[in-house]
Amino acid sequence: MLTTGETDMQISVRDKEIIAAVCLASCLSLVDMLKQKEQELNDFCEQIKHYEKAIAQLKRENDVPQQKTRQLVDAKLAEISRHTGKNFTLSKDAEKFVNEFAGNDISLLLDAICRTASLKTIIHDNSQIVIDDTDIIIKERAEVTLNVESNTDTVIDKRHAKIIQYLERLEDAFNSIVAKGAKPTAMN
Repeated sequence: MLTTGETDMQISVRDKEIIAAVCLASCLSLVDMLKQKEQELNDFCEQIKHYEKAIAQLKRENDVPQQKTRQLVDAKLAEISRHTGKNFTLSKDAEKFVNEFAGNDISLLLDAICRTASLKTIIHDNSQIVIDDTDIIIKERAEVTLNVESNTDTVIDKRHAKIIQYLERLEDAFNSIVAKGAKPTAMN
């Protein structure tokens, strides 16, 4: 409401032109910003397409090492089977473990399978022996677990780490005796 001493404010033509120019500049700035964002979005979409192609290529390339890894493991199992006279096979979980291990150091996996087969040969009298994923213990993975446990401050974890180290030494000694062809006894 206007009071009696106030005059109606009228906007001059010059003020209207200034307001129009500011509005136009704001709109043009907004349009430019939207065009820039659209270009960034298009660039981002192109990058996504490029990465999707690269991922698809890597998946295709990864299938070959996976097949190669499986072939090497199967060959090793066949060799161990011939040598021991027992038939070694992998469980479904062990097959999955082998497939997921593809691309890593295959010698670690083959060593772990040899150790597992040696141990299972001594423990089981069956002619058919199935190796499960929990039987395959990669030494590198056990050392990482041991380092994590030994870095904790609790006495219980340190005690477990010492027990694990002791058991690993026993396992190494056992494997070296078996590899020499001797029977594992407390004396050996």
